Amino acid sequence: AVLSLLNLYWPCAAHPIRNVIFPQPRYDAGMIGHLEGTVHSTHAGFLILSVAGVGYKVATTRETLASLKNEKTAALWTHLAVREDALDLYGFRTEEKTQLLHAAVQQEQRLSIIYLKGKDEKSTRVILPRSIGRELYNGKEFTAVRAWCDMRQDERVFNLERILKIETCSP
Repeated sequence: AVLSLLNLYWPCAAHPIRNVIFPQPRYDAGMIGHLEGTVHSTHAGFLILSVAGVGYKVATTRETLASLKNEKTAALWTHLAVREDALDLYGFRTEEKTQLLHAAVQQEQRLSIIYLKGKDEKSTRVILPRSIGRELYNGKEFTAVRAWCDMRQDERVFNLERILKIETCSP
């Protein structure tokens, strides 16, 4: 029974007792891959989605929030970021962005993006995503991808709202 519990808590890494490597899970085989319910309320950077009597706090972009209305049905593809001190749920209107980002983080896969820089200039970048999460810049909180940027040869933070196009890179 103890080993079964350990499998639940360490499914994607070397097992702490048996030193066994477990396969990486698919993005949609995780705990919460998709939610459909009623928008209870929207706030700066997140919404509360009521699904079968449970209110899920889902961080999302301004673009997604603007497309949702209180007391109306909504469906979101999700990414659950498991951290040492938090479980953060991020929602996206389309499956494609969720699938690509989650798979890239899990499989350490490079992505090609077209990014809208601060002065509305488009920039093509190749990135290696490390995590998806909430970031704070100049007092504003936003949903972002923290990634290694090949162009800058440094780790950068990319606001999801400003990623105009995303696709996998050829190996």
